[in-house]
Amino acid sequence: MNEGEPEDLVEEEPPHVSVLAEPVLRLLSEASALSEQEEPWFLDGTLGAGGHATSLLLALPQARLLGVDRDPSALELARVRLSEAGVVERARLEHATYAEAPELLERIELPPLA
Repeated sequence: MNEGEPEDLVEEEPPHVSVLAEPVLRLLSEASALSEQEEPWFLDGTLGAGGHATSLLLALPQARLLGVDRDPSALELARVRLSEAGVVERARLEHATYAEAPELLERIELPPLA
């Protein structure tokens, strides 16, 4: 590396480990069971690297996910992670903030969330 050049910041693993995945999945599984939808939609309003989203879609094969994040690089990390897990086709990723989610939901016309 030459002096003054930034170090390579690309990591092989996502920078965040999903520590609350189990209790979150338990609650979302209950919500899915109560939903009248065959393919219930869930919102991950702070998608990040997609850890919870991936876990949700793997645990609930009927579920669909709208993932939003304000950081384009986080969206790309999540897209790669979801793709590697084989669930990206059940996810819709959008560049937005959590606060913008209500307007986003109206604009893209998804069914009601589970």
